[in-house]
Amino acid sequence: MVVTAAVVAGIGTLMLYLAVISEQKAWLTRLVQSQTAMIEAVARFDAMYSQQDHPQGARGATMSQLAVAHETASRFSETGEFVIAVREGDMIVFPFKQHHGVIPDPIPFASGLARPAYHALMGHSGTSIELDYHGVLVLAAYAPAPTLDIGIVAKIDMTEVRAPFIKWGTLGGFGAILVIAGGGLLTRRVSTPLIKDLQSAVASLNDAQRLAGLGNWEWNVQTDVIRWSDETDQIFGLKPGEFGATYEAFINAVHPDDRAMVNKAVNRSLKERVGYSAEYRIIRPDAAVRAIYARGETVFNDDGKPERMIGTVLDITERKLAEEKIAAMLAEKEVLLQEIHHRVKNNLQVVSSMLSLQANAEKNSRVAEALRESERRVRVMARIHETLYGSYDMAHIGSGGYLCSIIMDMRESHIGASGNIVFREDVDDIVLDIDQAVPIGQIVSELISNALKHAFPDDRGGVIGVSMKLRDGGMIELAVADDGAGLPKDFDLSRCGTLGLQLVTALAGKLGGKVEVDRSNGTRFGIVFKGKQP
Repeated sequence: MVVTAAVVAGIGTLMLYLAVISEQKAWLTRLVQSQTAMIEAVARFDAMYSQQDHPQGARGATMSQLAVAHETASRFSETGEFVIAVREGDMIVFPFKQHHGVIPDPIPFASGLARPAYHALMGHSGTSIELDYHGVLVLAAYAPAPTLDIGIVAKIDMTEVRAPFIKWGTLGGFGAILVIAGGGLLTRRVSTPLIKDLQSAVASLNDAQRLAGLGNWEWNVQTDVIRWSDETDQIFGLKPGEFGATYEAFINAVHPDDRAMVNKAVNRSLKERVGYSAEYRIIRPDAAVRAIYARGETVFNDDGKPERMIGTVLDITERKLAEEKIAAMLAEKEVLLQEIHHRVKNNLQVVSSMLSLQANAEKNSRVAEALRESERRVRVMARIHETLYGSYDMAHIGSGGYLCSIIMDMRESHIGASGNIVFREDVDDIVLDIDQAVPIGQIVSELISNALKHAFPDDRGGVIGVSMKLRDGGMIELAVADDGAGLPKDFDLSRCGTLGLQLVTALAGKLGGKVEVDRSNGTRFGIVFKGKQP
């Protein structure tokens, strides 16, 4: 009889123990999923909008916010805590203070410690009973946060879970009656303190979300019941309990013009097992329109069917208004710059026309030629401003159309001299900074002009080629070549007295390059310089 009572007591205690373990796993899993969803939402938001706001970029901005939240909301029972882990080489590193108020030492990735963090950093989600970072057996739930490349763990020491059972297990021999009578009390004594601690952690998490202006939600796809945080009520302009708690009630709060987009994003997550992400507007009960950034993910059951969606919402109205204001200011700036380029182009064309008229009226051939050279140089500068005037980007210019237009101008302006000459272009479409576009255009113009004057005496035919190619490491190679008569044997670029080649040398130096001359087949002038990233 005593044996039977002891067996019954043992079985009862074991069943209660397993039930408590299962219940704690579920709570820890919900905590980790909520924490991960919040961190992922903040990280993705920072990646989109806070890249320039922190010296260490978007990731630094998110980690700074996470450090503050971790200080106030990392503990949820006597031994329960959240753990953030990062992989650095072959080590698991813990960036924040943990259970004993200190930052744990890094742990080798392949060791038997910090196993829940190890699983999270390997990209896995789940629960386990394993050793934590200080070698203590813990019940843990874990999940990865891929945007930050970190692992998130919610854990509680197994000693805390087992303590009530060890105490009550010593009384098991008093019989099945005591076990049955004490079963309800045992469940309450074991579960209630832990649940209260977990509820306290949820409250701390809600406080952190409120301070960050971030709300979280969970939608049971099977029952069509939505639960969301108090902060989500605040974002939607609702009082607690006013929300209809169904997907239809949610979608009715979305701006009519954005509902189709939101439905499409939700259905895609449900059907294609991808994350949910959307920017949309809502209409509050007071008719105020707010901009929302939402992220989430779908949880599937063992049969592969969608069970629920979890995620976060963030009110980005002020940021959107600031972006619209900046966009309007930039649009005004673009209009102003277009007008400036247009007026500069017109003024340069007037100067070019005046130089042309003066050259035609000049009887001294050398003076007339100098005036025409000046006219050509002014025309090249005017071409730049004309191209920028018709461009969407006022600070950059595409090399292809720009250089081809300069070559065409040179061909037309030297129609008599270039009648037997073929022009060939091999120009990559490189986006040029305006500070580089001006000297490049002038160099090409000077070298084509030089070839037309000297490379093809007695009206002989030939080829002038212009190339600009993008090389490794962001380098650009510019070349103008001809198959004409070639340079004199005593030619020395460093001692050349002509204004055109002096300008080419000076402009190449401004680009950060040096002119190289190849005489092996006609003449080739080449310059290699570092391109500027737009």
